Amino acid sequence: MIDVASAEKLGLRYMRARGSEFGKYMSPGNVIVPYYGLIRGPIQVQFDSNVVITLQWLKVVNHGEPLLLLGADCLRGGRAPS
Repeated sequence: MIDVASAEKLGLRYMRARGSEFGKYMSPGNVIVPYYGLIRGPIQVQFDSNVVITLQWLKVVNHGEPLLLLGADCLRGGRAPS
């Protein structure tokens, strides 16, 4: 997942969610929140010259701080966006 401001700074275009069409996540305090949007890929994330992963999608969250979170599901090849 990535926050809205970081996605916009990186020039990543996203589709704004209508309701919880892209799923939900649990925020601090055990509050369940729908994702803000979805970026459709392919999106390449390069860690160094030898480590690059390609994501088919990236979920967007409305968060007050810069955030890029890649979970084990992404690193194992991903799962359906909803």
